[in-house]
Amino acid sequence: MVPGENVLRPKSGDTSRVWQIADEITKDQSRKAVRREVLKHAMEEGIQERTASRQYNDWRRDYEYQKVQHTTGNGVHEAPVAPLHLHLQIGADGRVLIPAEMRRAMKIDESGKLNAELVDGELRLFSPAVALEKLQTLFAPLREAPSLVDELLAERRAEAARE
Repeated sequence: MVPGENVLRPKSGDTSRVWQIADEITKDQSRKAVRREVLKHAMEEGIQERTASRQYNDWRRDYEYQKVQHTTGNGVHEAPVAPLHLHLQIGADGRVLIPAEMRRAMKIDESGKLNAELVDGELRLFSPAVALEKLQTLFAPLREAPSLVDELLAERRAEAARE
């Protein structure tokens, strides 16, 4: 299963109960439930360890996906709480498959276009949407500052009115 893709919340049974346990721990602790806690509670309820482990993985993928999908009041998507860290394989032709979860977090649109830069031996990939958000954040203070052009025009108009 590709992370964040096709993860459906179970409706009943032990699989559903594992998700409920993870939700309850997350709510009670005000942080994401960790595997050890969920497995402990699930096994105390008689749920098989392998079932609990698999369902915790699916719950965690859904949890991270939901964090990516959550939008703030200004429409900017928040990043997941935990950074996404995966080992990717480079094919013989030099291609790398970026998992769906990462593509969503990177805000890659249907065009699939990315910007790339090489910095100190690191390949950094980012979508035009992310680049735009960074620029908007960088220049936001300038937008709030008074416009020098508007000030100059106001001064000239005031001088013209006095004459």
